[in-house]
Amino acid sequence: MKRRRLQELNGPASVHGSSSAAEMGEEEAQETGRAKRCRIQQGADENLDMPVYSQRHMSFMEQRKDAEMQRLRDEVQQHCLQKDQELKMKNDELEALRALSAQQCGELAKVNEENQLLKKAVRVQHGQAEKLRGEIEQKHRGEIEAFINAGMQAAEHIRRLEQTNYALRAHLEQMAPSHSTDMSGGPRWGT
Repeated sequence: MKRRRLQELNGPASVHGSSSAAEMGEEEAQETGRAKRCRIQQGADENLDMPVYSQRHMSFMEQRKDAEMQRLRDEVQQHCLQKDQELKMKNDELEALRALSAQQCGELAKVNEENQLLKKAVRVQHGQAEKLRGEIEQKHRGEIEAFINAGMQAAEHIRRLEQTNYALRAHLEQMAPSHSTDMSGGPRWGT
């Protein structure tokens, strides 16, 4: 940037080509001085809008910045401590839940084992009940068949007795006309 400004300053000087070398040297010195003043003024102009602070202001701002940083550090530290406590509580809760889960898994295994035993007992009991029912049905069938056979035998015996009774009655009737009969026409017994 300096070179460009110097070239700009030197540019009009070279346009005056008719002047002598001494004049050029003098003009160059004036232009250079002017350029230095411009740069100094430009630097001053750039800083004019910047606030000017005293050492007391700077130390106050440093203290305030340090206090703010310390406050932020304290807040972060408190937050970290709080999170550590929450994490510890959650870890304790997790361990308690794991212990409870393990206990419940043991109880579940025990209940499943008891359930299997009960199912087995029910199957055995059902098998015994079926066997007993079959035996009772077989016994009842046997008794019913015995009653039926006894009934058939009794019916056969009654039929034979009736046949014998009929034969005897017929035989008596054949013998009765030769013997005297009473008025009713029936045989007299015991006279």
